[in-house]
Order: sequence, then structure tokens, then C-alpha cells
Amino acid sequence: RAPPSGVVSIRQALFAGIAGIETPDPRTVIMTLKEPDSSFLDTVGLPYNCIYSADKLAQDANYPAKQVMGTGPFVFGEHVNGSHWTGKRFDGYWEKGKPYLDGFRAVFIKSTAVVTALQGGQIQAEFRSISPGERTQLVNSLKDKIVLQESPWVCKVDLLFNSQSKPFDDERVRRALSMAIDRWSASDALSKITILRPVGGPLLPGSSLALGNDELAALPGYSRDMEKSRAEARKLLTDAGVTGLKFKLVNRNVNHPFTPTGVFVIDQWRRIGVTAEHQQLDVSQQKASLAAGEYQVALDAFCADSDDAKPLFLQYLSKARSPRNMTRNANPEFDALYDKFSAARSDAERATLAKDMQKLAINQAYSVPVLWYNRVVAHTAAMKGWKITPSHYANQDLANVWLDQ
Repeated sequence: RAPPSGVVSIRQALFAGIAGIETPDPRTVIMTLKEPDSSFLDTVGLPYNCIYSADKLAQDANYPAKQVMGTGPFVFGEHVNGSHWTGKRFDGYWEKGKPYLDGFRAVFIKSTAVVTALQGGQIQAEFRSISPGERTQLVNSLKDKIVLQESPWVCKVDLLFNSQSKPFDDERVRRALSMAIDRWSASDALSKITILRPVGGPLLPGSSLALGNDELAALPGYSRDMEKSRAEARKLLTDAGVTGLKFKLVNRNVNHPFTPTGVFVIDQWRRIGVTAEHQQLDVSQQKASLAAGEYQVALDAFCADSDDAKPLFLQYLSKARSPRNMTRNANPEFDALYDKFSAARSDAERATLAKDMQKLAINQAYSVPVLWYNRVVAHTAAMKGWKITPSHYANQDLANVWLDQ
């Protein structure tokens, strides 16, 4: 809400509604809101929002990056850079009898080695997600010794346009490039080789406030009639006075799912006469380029902790309000809808406002989803007690996990 000087809080907008905070005793915190906020309990419960020592923060604002504190089921063991880190059972854990495990070891391995590690018994689980090809390999080799859990995933690959770089300050140009992409064909093609599958707008497909497929199909960039959509895209570019458009597409140097997605959208743009050079950077370089606004068009992932709408709308708020906005635009119209949504007290009002915001974001096309992720977690049949969630940030404390050996 009010980070120290020099510290960026990318979720600062989620806490803008707090009028004041009181701590009348060591075990009580009272937060007073400026107005009702139907998402506030979800906001407070997000895994990112931890309780830290005020004394330690005063000494070093970055201490949480170096020192582990908390009330979880395990205590920190060791960290060996590039190799592993370990946790040991916390005997004073608040839930009696848990955790069941004596400890755990988290290893750092390349994604290409995950299948081999599971097959060889070096690891019990890969908690993020596996690809369709890896899924087939594991099922064929381990059969009933491997368990697969599948879920929607609150992650998507977004197409970002730097609004401060011409001609991408023109809505017609941004919309044209979005309209050139056949997302339905992308889902069919990319779901065979990557973790991408669902077509969706700004909110998690299938969630209560998300636009349905028929609603999406009526919006620019989601048409099923690609001949018509691309003809309209070419006209938009002509109307904007843009011909022979060329630019660099900044992307992560990560094969799965970023490289295939970049190749796909570049091919789609070629069909309306637009040329893009695929510039893949290390993740740290790519993130730095986006944060500094040193790009024209980019692909990036956006992941959230839950399917609640407010965190998913952060990237569309004006840059001045939300550091999570990487397209660097002001958006007073969206800001006003967001404030109304935050204060809405009825489900019907929230649903109407959520649809209005999704349609506005898609039409403005500062940032538009390409596809959403589909999560498939593989673990050995001997590992029990873990259940998949739509977020890889949640349910990772391992308190309920046990081994049937």
C-alpha cells in the first residue's frame, strides 16, 4: 500500500482502498476501508501478502528476500545455489499432527530433465506443470505408478503493446494486430505441444465473471471468421496510415510455451502484411525491457494467485495507479469501472461491470491475451494428500502430503 522509497509494489492498487491500519495489541490488526470492497478478503489472503517484521523492514527493506520467516509446517534447512533447498519439519506447527513429512528437498533441474527424474525416482513431483509430450512419456513408461492431476490455470500469455512507441499509440494498429491472430486455431495447434489451451479474455475462462466463447467471438481478435477479421485488420492499418509495418517482438528465451507462441503470432501477422523479428531474451533481460518500456511489442506471462477478478484486472489500470501495467498507458475509463467494481455490493452489479471491463480491455488492445494455460501436475502414486489448484502459488506448503511406502 505504501512501500518504502525505492521499493515497487506491483499489487499496490489492490490495497488503495485501505483508509487506515491500527494494531491495538500484538495479536490484532484492524484495517479500515474507505468503502466496501467485495474482494478484500481474497486480497488479504493472497500468498504474496505475508506478515513481516516491522523492525527488520526498518533495518533492511529487502530482508524478506534473504531471510525466511513465517508460521508454516516446515523450517528452512539449507539453500545451495543452482542445486537445491531443503525444509525440516516444524514441531511447533499450529495444526497438531502435521506436517506428516519429516522434511522435503526441492531440486533445481532443467525442464528437459523432469521426465527422467520422475522415471528414475529422483523426484516425487513436478508441481508447476508438464507438457503434453511429457505427459505421454510418463504415462507410457510409468503407467499406474504415476498420477496426473489437471486443472484450469490462472496464467496466460499476453500480447503487449508499448503505448508510448508509435504507431502502437494508435488503437487501430493494436487492434489490427490482435485481429490477425486466430486464437481458436492457436488453441488446437499449441495445445498439442505446449501448456497453452483455453481461449479467453482478461478473466480465467470458465470462471463466474469471465466472458463466454460466444461473447468473445463477437469481439475483435476472437472471430471465428478469420478471412473477414484479417480484411478488417488490413483496413484498420490502412486507415491509420500504416504500411509495411515492421518491428521486433520481444519474448522470453524459454521454449515452453513462449517460443512456439512467438512463432505462431509472427506467422499470423505475416498474413496481413506485417513483419516481426522474433527477439528472445533471457527472462531477466526481458522483464527489465518491459519494466523500462524498452520495447514495441512483446509477449509475456501474467499469472495470479486466484481467479478473483481484481488481481487479474491490475494490468489494465493506468500506469500511474498500477505498476503491473507494462503497456505504460493512462486508462481513466477503465480506472473508473474498476473503482465501481471494487465497491459493488451485489453479484449482478459485479457481473455487469466485469463484462464491461473485459470488453473495454479487448477493444483498446493495450494488452490482450493470446491463450490461457492448462495445468497438468505429475507426481508418483506413492505421494498422497496433495490436490491441484488453479494457481501454482497456492497449496504448496506440503502440510497434508504423505508417502505411501
